[in-house]
Amino acid sequence: MADVRIKDIAATAATISAGEYAAIDSAAGGTKKVLLGNAARLEVGTTAGTVAAGDHTHSGVYDPAGTASTAVSTHVGLADPHTQYALESALGTAAAANTGDFAAASHTHATSDITGLGTGVATALAVNTGSAGAPVVFNGALGTPSSGTLTSCTVKVEFGFACSDETTALTTGEKVAFYAPFAFTLTGVYACVTTAPTGSALTVDVEKPAGTSLLSAVASISASGFNASGTVSGGTQSISQGDRVSIDIDQIGSTIAGAGLKVFLTGTRT
Repeated sequence: MADVRIKDIAATAATISAGEYAAIDSAAGGTKKVLLGNAARLEVGTTAGTVAAGDHTHSGVYDPAGTASTAVSTHVGLADPHTQYALESALGTAAAANTGDFAAASHTHATSDITGLGTGVATALAVNTGSAGAPVVFNGALGTPSSGTLTSCTVKVEFGFACSDETTALTTGEKVAFYAPFAFTLTGVYACVTTAPTGSALTVDVEKPAGTSLLSAVASISASGFNASGTVSGGTQSISQGDRVSIDIDQIGSTIAGAGLKVFLTGTRT
């Protein structure tokens, strides 16, 4: 038997059975094979067990002119189709910058880069060269000591006392006594009244202990006067914490005694 060619059985490919395959092979002397796949025995169709035609479509599976195309067009046309992300227009300029465009957290500014400061501030910043956290001081100097450790500073103190009410005529004698809350150096005494003495001066002394004056010149409010200062003996007098200090009226006005006496003691802490 001559060789069996595919075209000789093409017309009946769908109906060739397994037995017929064997017959064809046997007729060929067992040396020729009909090399056809399973699809050669299937019908053309659109259901399971058939083969698709070459010009078939996928209607309902993918329709480029249908709802999918419309959805894609709608999506592309939206101003903000992905609301979970920020639009470029909503981002600051830093968002598009590179890391090299930003200052490091530890960056510094030269004083020449700082503008808009009040009068003298830029000068003070330029002069002050202390370490981080150091105070900015006038002309960059703290005086004495210059290190900035305030160990020799002077702290002023002032005590004020009402030695009477505002209307009752004054009398002589001790009017106020107190025990110093801390050590200080007395440097000044000032007295004043709301009703001036007449006929003679009103004199006020400061004593420590009682009976020992701390003043070389008492505060003497002249007749018809309202205030006066005393002179501390030697310019300064040391008061220790707990010392008893008293204020005494040594003399009142002979005609009108005076009223409303207040006395102020000034000095520095030691």
